[in-house]
Amino acid sequence: MLGIIQSLVYFRLLYWQNSILGFWDIAMLIIITIILAAGGYIINDYYDRNIDQINKPQQWIAGNVWSTRQVLMIYMVVALIGLILSVWLAIRLGLLSYLFLYPIAVIGLWLYSYLLKCQPVAGNLWVSLFCAGVILIVATPDLILGQKNIITHNFWYYMGFAFLTTWYREVIKDIEDVEGDRSQNCNTAVVRWGLNFGKIMSVILAIVILITLLQW
Repeated sequence: MLGIIQSLVYFRLLYWQNSILGFWDIAMLIIITIILAAGGYIINDYYDRNIDQINKPQQWIAGNVWSTRQVLMIYMVVALIGLILSVWLAIRLGLLSYLFLYPIAVIGLWLYSYLLKCQPVAGNLWVSLFCAGVILIVATPDLILGQKNIITHNFWYYMGFAFLTTWYREVIKDIEDVEGDRSQNCNTAVVRWGLNFGKIMSVILAIVILITLLQW
């Protein structure tokens, strides 16, 4: 899905003919993004191993399918491969400042899994920002170079759409996972303020999404 989304953003929401990213560059960026997301899921499974025993007993991986040591080793290998590819892409584009986005993203995803996931609202917003970042990263090289004219107005609408729909999904997920989260003292907004709060929040977000779609 990430690959399809970024491809559509590149070819339909940017004037890609004028972008610094050529075909092979965007292909490499997609691969790096997928690797980054995979690493985020792996480290999240590692920290969620106790919660997953309750919420997802059929999909419980860390400590069940694989040992926690194996999960950490796989995570480090995946993160290292992504780092090597991101260094190569930054050098190829001649944009060393672009290189720093990868370690920032890796640290951000780790921080979410380790700390922010169980913070009310903050964890949801953090993931939503990352999903919006999946869109923004495609245009970032050109923005660094000051080439704002390659971006269509629909690019910003879609980035906002990605943010809102992810936030909505995160609230729904917190409602579904409330029992496991509560048992492990994971203080999500739904655990802290109750199911009714989660339902009201999800309805408000759904309405906002529909309004913004109608406006678009």
